[in-house]
Amino acid sequence: SFDADGFSGVTGASSFANWNKNSNDYVAWNWKAGGAASSNSSGTLTSSVSANTTAGFSICKYTGATGAQTFGHGLGAVPEFIMIKNLDSSGGSAEHWRIYHNKRGAGKWLKLNDTDAEASDTGPFSDTTPTSTLVYVGGDDGTSKNGEEHIAYCFAPKVGYSKFGTYDGNGGTDGSYIHTGFRPDWVLVKNVAAGAHWMLYDNTIIPHNIGEELNRPNKNDASVTSASGEMYDFLSNGFKARATSNNNTNHSGNTYVYAAFGQTIVGTNNVPATAR
Repeated sequence: SFDADGFSGVTGASSFANWNKNSNDYVAWNWKAGGAASSNSSGTLTSSVSANTTAGFSICKYTGATGAQTFGHGLGAVPEFIMIKNLDSSGGSAEHWRIYHNKRGAGKWLKLNDTDAEASDTGPFSDTTPTSTLVYVGGDDGTSKNGEEHIAYCFAPKVGYSKFGTYDGNGGTDGSYIHTGFRPDWVLVKNVAAGAHWMLYDNTIIPHNIGEELNRPNKNDASVTSASGEMYDFLSNGFKARATSNNNTNHSGNTYVYAAFGQTIVGTNNVPATAR
């Protein structure tokens, strides 16, 4: 169950590895939406939306239809990072998570469950930038397959709490620095130019610099303690790659997208946090 202060009812055989294997450690990442969903008819598709406009996060569920469509996201701000999953299809292209990132545009997308470089395709996001009201989808099987249900997680940036951007790898021993304006607690990174893992770092698994322990959302393996330069420092106002030329984090000339979140919303004055 989802409770006022967390979640509970994690049950199952003690050997069930996904959530309750005896003596295993688990990590959970949680974003607070807006409680019970309500119907949103702003788009051509009616969506069921739970939105937290303060934090810039909404969950949208909708049934796809043939051709280009839109659905309302309820944020009242333009989302810059969107994850969509077809809930009904388990094979073929529809099984992939579709990722929209504002810095790459709506004519491109990434697969969260794969190492592929970004793809150029108008199908998933209709080659149309989202608005403060709507997300555009183009009839792609992963974002709007006719008659099938889809789930979308939409994020709009909030000063001092979340930022979605890009950086270029420099391949040097003094790795790229990425300014967020707040101390990150959770960072997701992907090389868009080449086949590479998604890299996910958080402040709970490794609460000190250097941040060498990570998870890879495109794989089902355990947490990885990097021995190949896939490391970052979390700083008071951003994060910094500690790699030299690793393809996953700092390859020279390659572009990387990121999604970064801090622990609390500090408002428009952007009160700085202390470095760790």
